[in-house]
Formats: sequence, structure tokens, C-alpha cells
Amino acid sequence: GTSASPATLLSTISTGTETYTHSSLTNGTTYYYRISAVDNAGNESDKTSDESTIPYIQPVATEPSGSGTSSDPYLVATLSNLYWVTQNSGNWNKYYKQTADIDASATSNWDDGNGGAAEGFSPISNSSTNFTGTYNGQNYTIDGLTINRSTTYTAMFGYTYGATISNLRITNVNITGSQYVSGMVGYNRSSTISNSYCTGIITGTGSSGLVGGLIAGSESSTLTNCFVNANITSNYWVGGLIGYDYD
Repeated sequence: GTSASPATLLSTISTGTETYTHSSLTNGTTYYYRISAVDNAGNESDKTSDESTIPYIQPVATEPSGSGTSSDPYLVATLSNLYWVTQNSGNWNKYYKQTADIDASATSNWDDGNGGAAEGFSPISNSSTNFTGTYNGQNYTIDGLTINRSTTYTAMFGYTYGATISNLRITNVNITGSQYVSGMVGYNRSSTISNSYCTGIITGTGSSGLVGGLIAGSESSTLTNCFVNANITSNYWVGGLIGYDYD
């Protein structure tokens, strides 16, 4: 059941059975189980203490159409397309165009499969492999993006260098990270962002802070016609639009 000390009989399994699959569960919901044994005479043992588990969604990556060139960009139309981008670092120097609104609310139940709470969306790029490409949102939205990680450079784009991001609307985010945490770009270096905005909740848990609504850290970059409407929390450096500008 979904409450502690469940009393409803789920199933009776035969002697020698070692596994049982409980299907049709709701992702992100805690389920509790107790087990007892019955002998041939019908005598039932005491039930075990509660065992609990939380099922999570394992995301699916679908390669977008296009080849990633300026004349034939990758066309990002679904959340599965967006997940494909996160998983293919060799293409973080390519051209992308978003072609539809994307409901990213399912990311609240995405899990890396290592136990514990769901980590949500995995940022596109990091300090080792930067996003150096072009992403044109074409004024479509990405709604409900969730990231819950104790890492640095926690945003939709973790670390950009020489990148161009335009016409991107990221709404109703719920993003938590350690340092360089924001809604759109964790660290924006020598890059250009224009005609874009972010709304939602953004939280930095690290002692050094560096949290911003759109960009956490910015260096030698250009920002044009952008805004933020978000609840932003940080232990130290924090800004509504940019957490810290190194220029």
C-alpha cells in the first residue's frame, strides 16, 4: 500500500518463488510492503517490518531529426529528443532548433538508477565538455523542468563556451544544485543569450552560492532582452538575472 503497515493482501505466491513483480504503480509514490509465510497447516507467521520502495521513470533518448549543421539543425520536438541531447556530449557543438512546446514535468521522477531521491534532468554540458553550439528555442517553451543534484553547474545548460542561445522560454522550473545554479545556464562564458526567459524555483545549497535566475556565473558574454520571474535561494552570491558577473 501507499501507507505504512499495509494490511491489504496483494498476492499469494507459491513455495519456491523468489521474485514478484508489482505493476501499474505510480512513479514517484512510496509503496510499503510486509511479508508473511504460511505453512502447510495454514499457520501464518508474523509479518515482517515495512519494506518500502519508490518507482521512478527511466528516461528514453530519441535522436531528433536533422544532422546538427547550420543548414540542417537538429529539430528538438519532444522530451525524449531533449534527453538525447544530454546523453550525447559529442554533439554539444551542433546546431539545434526547438519545434514544439515540451512538457518536461516527467523529469521530476527521472532517476539515475543509483538509489536515493530522483535526480531529475541531467544538465546539457559541464566544465569538462562545454556546450559550444547554437540552440534556438523559436519562442517555444520547456515547462516543468526539474533538477535535484548536489553538483556544480546545475542548470538546463551546465557550462557554455562560445555558444548562442536564443528565443528560449523555460517555465516552472524546480532546480536545486550546489554551486553555479540557475534556470538556463550554470556558467556562461564568451556566449550570447537573447530573447529568452525563465520562471520557477531555483535553489543553491552550497556554501559559496553563485545562484542566478537565468545565469549563475557570466564571463565575457552578451545578454539581450531577457528576464526572470523566479523564487531564488542561495547561501551566498545570488542575483535575479545573473548570480555573479566576472567582467
